[in-house]
Amino acid sequence: MIRRDDGNDWLILSQIDHARIAAELAARWSTASPSFGSATDLMLAAVRDHDEGWREWEAAIQIDPANGVPRQFTEMPSADGAVIWGRSIEFCAKNHPLAGIWVSRHFCYLAEQSLSSQPEDSDDVKPLRSFLDEQARFQQHNQDEALEDLTEREFAVLSQFGFLFLRLFDSLSLWVCCARRTRPLDVRVNDQSVRLIPLADGRIRVAPYVLLEEDLTVSLPTRRIPARTYASDADLQHTLDRAPTEVLAWTFCG
Repeated sequence: MIRRDDGNDWLILSQIDHARIAAELAARWSTASPSFGSATDLMLAAVRDHDEGWREWEAAIQIDPANGVPRQFTEMPSADGAVIWGRSIEFCAKNHPLAGIWVSRHFCYLAEQSLSSQPEDSDDVKPLRSFLDEQARFQQHNQDEALEDLTEREFAVLSQFGFLFLRLFDSLSLWVCCARRTRPLDVRVNDQSVRLIPLADGRIRVAPYVLLEEDLTVSLPTRRIPARTYASDADLQHTLDRAPTEVLAWTFCG
């Protein structure tokens, strides 16, 4: 779940919708995935599905009992986060061993980043290390399966490119979803530098323009709730059930 500040309110966004937007951007970015044939479709599906593990949790969103604030994806206890990551990885691995590896590497990267900032006595350290150990075994198993159909060279190229592909478009989608942006974002895709420049009314200029459509509009539903302390998960759920639905939209233009 993404909790986006909006004046005196929060907008509540689904991780599932964020991932869908990431896939829409990836599918229309003309230089994103050169000459990978059917593997390109596999990469797009992995981007679209990489947060499927959140679906069950988002059906009953929780507060942080320490402050009464709805927990977003960056604020989960590592033990809970590892379970959600694991579900996402398993979901994608059903499609193809490579997809499982890409999503596993994505979440291992996040786990390593989190672990590097934790003191040794933190309650989050053990679950993160256990997750990384488990995923090392998972990746080796899936690599063995993938090598039944791929050469080692093909596997090495696809394994790295798919991981970077997922990380790039996950980051681009989070950039638009998590906050109102006022400063440009510079990204590099296949040795090409691209700048995303926020304009008025939800428009984002892409320079140089590298999308396959003249203008690309992406959108997702949100629920608006007061930015306040919630007494319990039930209090939050009651408010969410009655919250008005709004649509956030962004148009990428030249």
